[in-house]
Amino acid sequence: MLETYQPRPRQERKLTKLGVPRRAGEPIIHTSTSLWIPLMQDPAHSPSEGASPLPTSLPHAKRRAKRIIFSVVGLFLLAQPFLWFWDSPLGPALPNMIVESMAIVAFVLLTLWALIWSEWERDSRIAFGLGIVALIAGLVGSIRKVELSGDFTFLIEYRWEPTAAERLAAHRAANSVPTLDSSAPVEPLPASTAEDMPAYRGARRDGVVVGPAVRTGWNVPPQPLWIHPIGGGYASMAIVGDRLVTIEQRDQNEAIVCYRASTGQELWSHGYAANFSALGGPGPRATPTIDGERVFSQGAAGDLVCLDLATGSVHWSHNLMRQWGVPNSTWGFTSSPLVIENRVIANAGGVAGDGLVAYEKITGEVLWKGAGLSIGSVPPPTTPAKAASPVLPTSSDEDHPAPAPGSTSLTGYCSPVLETLHGVPQIINFDGAALRGQDIATGRTLWSLPYRNGPAVNVAQPIVFEDGRIFISASYDIGSAMLQVSLDGDQWSIKRIWKSEKMRCKFTSPVLHDGFLYGLDEGILVCLDSQTGERLWKAGRYRHGQLLLTNGILIVQTESGQVVFVRPNPENLEELGSFQAMPDDDKCWNHHALVRGQLFVRNHKDIACYDIAAPAKTP
Repeated sequence: MLETYQPRPRQERKLTKLGVPRRAGEPIIHTSTSLWIPLMQDPAHSPSEGASPLPTSLPHAKRRAKRIIFSVVGLFLLAQPFLWFWDSPLGPALPNMIVESMAIVAFVLLTLWALIWSEWERDSRIAFGLGIVALIAGLVGSIRKVELSGDFTFLIEYRWEPTAAERLAAHRAANSVPTLDSSAPVEPLPASTAEDMPAYRGARRDGVVVGPAVRTGWNVPPQPLWIHPIGGGYASMAIVGDRLVTIEQRDQNEAIVCYRASTGQELWSHGYAANFSALGGPGPRATPTIDGERVFSQGAAGDLVCLDLATGSVHWSHNLMRQWGVPNSTWGFTSSPLVIENRVIANAGGVAGDGLVAYEKITGEVLWKGAGLSIGSVPPPTTPAKAASPVLPTSSDEDHPAPAPGSTSLTGYCSPVLETLHGVPQIINFDGAALRGQDIATGRTLWSLPYRNGPAVNVAQPIVFEDGRIFISASYDIGSAMLQVSLDGDQWSIKRIWKSEKMRCKFTSPVLHDGFLYGLDEGILVCLDSQTGERLWKAGRYRHGQLLLTNGILIVQTESGQVVFVRPNPENLEELGSFQAMPDDDKCWNHHALVRGQLFVRNHKDIACYDIAAPAKTP
């Protein structure tokens, strides 16, 4: 017997609200799709004359679903040109995340349409559904891991590819590492010259390289002098003479490794247990520093190590997190040690920043520590004491409020540098909270200016001018500023001259040439007038690469592994040539190095050397 509708007050109100009038005695059809479908019935079961016909049918619902889904997908497609040209506050990362989200939503909607609302035959829908399941299963089964580029695009590693660890192990097995014999005579070490790069971005850490002229036109790409696998991580290379030192991730250990610069042969390595990993990938970040016969290295988990350059033997070491009771930063310890006379300056961070520490370079004894290491630090695990409540500095810049206390260190991602302002040598440190000038002998802060973005990511090395101006830049919609540091008697002061959001350095540091600033604004090369902050041009999508300047030529290493030669020109981008130095399916975040015409590049999988010196001119 056919069930008929008997009105109840609550149901009547609900149906009326939905716009579906019902009359007593009309048939009720129960369906899994909850659609009211008129019965194909004989006149005896027809609704009474004058009754309103049911407004919704399955074909109508299918047409409506099709219109909605294809309209949404169409809007996604129409939005692509806007997203491509949108200069978002976060650079290309935000548009890329939106596009990827759109692609996922569009795939889901089109799949649902095909399976539920399309006019396809039942067998076709089943076959399509099985195909989608097989596709997803195949992707999940074939992908080993997914990493993100600097602009949040996907980098996929498949299971059939050898892992970076397997490639490195095979290379080391085929190329035996020499065993250092303590009784054998030690190879003499060369003294550092102006053409060496003993530290991150050079001896002055300004990205300016002294050396022979380089070749800029590459109709025929150069072949590497040598290339081989390397452990993970994003450190650059310190090079003095024929010694190249870097730090890399090898399985569960960080390894400080010395290679022969001329051949790539591994000479020695020192490993210790540390396996830091963050969103960008695992491995250490800070470039080692070579000073005379010693190497100073800082790992991503805070291991500060002093080694012998000739043999790799350890002189002393400290773990900054345990020693000072500070947390790690989001992307690990990244600052390279700075050597000044008998002092090694390391950035230990702390919840308020201002966490530099000076160690005696021979013994490792602590000489002084920054005031920030007494703010909100927690004791080492062996001392069960309660952390003190942090007392944070107030802000003198309304754009950059004082940092709030938390469990993340404000170490920042710059490296301290030695500069002279108004005749006074001092340490310039741009950590995650502020820019500071600090006394070399005591660590006392001479002057400071709070400058912080949301995630406390200050990466770009400050550029110091002879007249006391300092240029700084940060990403995450903060931008750049030109500051003036002044000295009146014994009183230091700092003020902002101009601010610009036209250069937001995220992974890279700018360079100065003839009074103009060149840097990557969220991955696109820009030129700023250092006097006014005016952007003169913006061009060249090099993504999150790195810059070096030598003999009036910019050498740009792009995130995709290409090396581009650019003539600095305040009027427009002037590319001279380029070649692919590393595979374009990987991320090249590691800073390149240039020594005596040889270009050294690495990423988290490979390291290589190219001869790019210009040919000698014939008389």
